[in-house]
Amino acid sequence: MDRGKFDQTFSLLPWDWDGHYSLNIETRSFGQYAENRVDKVEVRYAPIEKIVRAKLVPIRSDLVGYDNDLQPTRSDLRITHVKKTGTWLYGLGVRGDGLIRLSQGYDEGWVGLNVSSIKYHVASLRHLKVDGWANGFVVNNESGIMNNEGNGIVIIFYWPQLLQYLGFVLLGTTLVLAMMKRD
Repeated sequence: MDRGKFDQTFSLLPWDWDGHYSLNIETRSFGQYAENRVDKVEVRYAPIEKIVRAKLVPIRSDLVGYDNDLQPTRSDLRITHVKKTGTWLYGLGVRGDGLIRLSQGYDEGWVGLNVSSIKYHVASLRHLKVDGWANGFVVNNESGIMNNEGNGIVIIFYWPQLLQYLGFVLLGTTLVLAMMKRD
């Protein structure tokens, strides 16, 4: 074995386990001093029976253009379509009222808007922390934004990203002006 300190971890699965394990450490040394020293042996229980019975529940796939980052959390809200641009801008078609959960780390920079395609009216959505870490947006028709069928358009974006794009525009403009002035 190499000289120095090292750690090793072994996982033993109890397929036909009678309740006992044996630990045997052996070193064969031919003419040189060898020392085996075990500082700590830990045994940790893993509930394999529960792990085996665990089920993965699929996310609803009946929504057209559904994106795994966006999930309605109440049954009376339906996401009819999603248009995603990067990880900072989402355009959604919605039907009904409820809560949209955006599976991105909560940040106050996220903004949700309910936009009327008929009246050109915009209402801000209430933004809250969901599940202790994700972004949530409350969609309702209190402001009368939805059309007669209860359909609406929701735009969710991360506004600090716009500052980065503005910085790129200013940088490009500055470089162009500096080159023009040089000539």
